[in-house]
Amino acid sequence: MLSAVYLPSNVYMVCLTHALSNEKEEVMGLLVGEVNENNVAHISAALMLIRSDKRSDRVEISPEQLTSASIEVEISNSKCVDTICGIHVRTQAMYQMMDKNFIGLIFSVFNEDSNKNGRIQVTCFQSTDYDNSSSSAVKIKLHITPANELGIVTLNSLSNLLRILTEEEKTAYRDKAGTKSQDILTVLHNGSVHMISTCHIMDVLCEPLMRGMQLKLQQNQQMIENLRAQKEKLQHKLQTTVPPVIPSFDQSNSSIKFSNI
Repeated sequence: MLSAVYLPSNVYMVCLTHALSNEKEEVMGLLVGEVNENNVAHISAALMLIRSDKRSDRVEISPEQLTSASIEVEISNSKCVDTICGIHVRTQAMYQMMDKNFIGLIFSVFNEDSNKNGRIQVTCFQSTDYDNSSSSAVKIKLHITPANELGIVTLNSLSNLLRILTEEEKTAYRDKAGTKSQDILTVLHNGSVHMISTCHIMDVLCEPLMRGMQLKLQQNQQMIENLRAQKEKLQHKLQTTVPPVIPSFDQSNSSIKFSNI
């Protein structure tokens, strides 16, 4: 059983963006990290995966994607929950049978209760007695640590999120389009639904991410200008400052001379 989990703020942002990407269906991804000798997990990156089963109350990913990454698993829910339900405990227990260091993170962002609008809840847990049917959930301490920069891994995760969501919509459309004996109205309806879903991804995710990246770029450019101005100021100060006079010893006549640096 892990004693604590440390999650960087940039990885937390990726997970939160992923959880906010769909209001009606659950989403799921993998968190990659390492566990030290004190049973403390340190998360380093988030991986987005294509869902093999999309429902309002559960989500699944293919075994092939699971075997490509290990250590921790992150579950992002679309509905806000105050308690960990049985299906989450059983799913977590299944993952822990593969590796005891698997942990579950539930990001609850969409609240059905109107009095809790805007509330974001993150639950970190593991399943006890995961090798039998009487498993239960135990909450693990979660620490969100500050990150100085987004990092290339975070940027790649955000860009992959858009690609994966678009690929899921394409797969769903191809599955429906491949059905035989479809009339023209059904074909037009499926095409319209696919177009609406794609436009929704562009409107809800792509455009806000672009604005956020542009704002971050402006902040970085302003920081560079400030550092350059500070550098020029320090160089000018060094050039105009009178160098100090230090004594030097002349061994030829055993006298002390003073010279500038």
